[in-house]
Amino acid sequence: MTILEGKTAIVTGSSRGIGRAIALRLAKDGARVVVCSRTAEDLDGVVREITAASGKAASLALDLREPNAGDRIVEFALKAFGRLDIVVNNAGATRRGAFVKLTDEDWADSFALKFFGAVRVTRAAWPHLQKSAGSVLFISGAGGRTPGAEFAAGGAVNA
Repeated sequence: MTILEGKTAIVTGSSRGIGRAIALRLAKDGARVVVCSRTAEDLDGVVREITAASGKAASLALDLREPNAGDRIVEFALKAFGRLDIVVNNAGATRRGAFVKLTDEDWADSFALKFFGAVRVTRAAWPHLQKSAGSVLFISGAGGRTPGAEFAAGGAVNA
C-alpha cells in the first residue's frame, strides 16, 4: 500500500513543469490525480504517462481565469473519483514586463489566473476537503521574494 492510496488530488497547471512533476509524484505515491491546464493535448500526455505506470488520472482542460473554473474542476474530480483530498494550486503564468509598462489588463490577467484561480478552486474544494481532512498546497515562485525587472506582475502575484 502506498502513502496516498485511495486519495484524490487536483493539480492545477499540471500539463508541464513543476505541476506535471507534482502530478506524476502524487500518482506514484498512489493518489488518483486530476490534472488541469488550458492545453488538452499536453494534459493527455500526462494522463498517458500516469496510466502507463499503473496510476489513475483524468484531465480537464480549462482556464482558471474563468469565474466558474473552480466549481468545474472540483465537480469533475468528484465525478471521476468520488472524493477530494488534496488540492495543489500551481497554475500561474503571468505577464512579463517592466512595472511601468504593464497595463491594467496585464495586471488583472496575472492576478486572475494565479491568485483568483487558486482562490476559486480552494473555495469550491473546501467542503470536500473538510470531509476528508484534506490539504491545500499553494505553489509560489521565487519571484515573490526576489523581484526581477521583467517579473513585476509575477513577483506581486507570487508574494
